[in-house]
Amino acid sequence: MAERKNIADMKVKKKVGTADGKEAPKKTTAAAGKAAPKKENASAAPKKPGNAASKKNASNNKPWEKMYANKAANGKAGASGKGKTAAKSDASAPKKPVKEFRDFLYLLPKKTTAKNLAKALDFLDRKAIEVWEDECVLEITTKDGVITFEDIRESLEKEDEKTLNDLRVKQVISCDYESTDAETVRKVMDVLLKTFGGKIGSDTEDFTPFLTVDKL
Repeated sequence: MAERKNIADMKVKKKVGTADGKEAPKKTTAAAGKAAPKKENASAAPKKPGNAASKKNASNNKPWEKMYANKAANGKAGASGKGKTAAKSDASAPKKPVKEFRDFLYLLPKKTTAKNLAKALDFLDRKAIEVWEDECVLEITTKDGVITFEDIRESLEKEDEKTLNDLRVKQVISCDYESTDAETVRKVMDVLLKTFGGKIGSDTEDFTPFLTVDKL
């Protein structure tokens, strides 16, 4: 938030003589070396409290998040016209699908590792898969973006414990992806559910509604 300037101590200048004997206010000009008071910057609006997605811990130290941000930033310079000549629009060219950020929670009855998750996905190109074993993070690079699976069980709030225990859930893995990767996500989740069991939950207070693969 920008610090407000203190303009309360600005003094009214003395008036100078005029033809009718009255005094007119002396104008302050740049030549006189007087700086006009700067306008106060509007205070930044407070951020809104996080929604259910705030269950996930945001960290700038996670290498996969930095990688995802760098990949998402590619091509933006050309779009803004900086450094490159903007491409002319072609009315006949097909419109690209609009990307929409999506997420869900994979609720498992038993704990597993990111390495085990990756092994089950043998239909994917191995070069497209990266694993951070210590953080239990699995990242799948696609032509449209990145699909990220991250264990968030330890970061959930204490009030979630009873709900998870009632559902017999031992591990909660968050999945983030772009809508253009939905087909790949469906294939991935179909394999994971058949291999490890569990269910697909929503990122809400009670993890409902539960979803089927075709709804992703």
